[in-house]
Amino acid sequence: MDDKNIYNFLNRADVCRMRGDREAALSDCEKAKSLDKKNAVAWLLTAQIYEEMGDGKMPC
Repeated sequence: MDDKNIYNFLNRADVCRMRGDREAALSDCEKAKSLDKKNAVAWLLTAQIYEEMGDGKMPC
């Protein structure tokens, strides 16, 4: 996997999320955001995961 391609992390995060592994999904979202802090998909996916977890609080 190309560790500089943000979409590799976003795609894997989405698969992890669908499989119920939200911690792994969040980890990949953080890696994606570290590559591109302004990527809206990374922030949206992170927010959706936190919403599914019922946390209500998303760290910025």
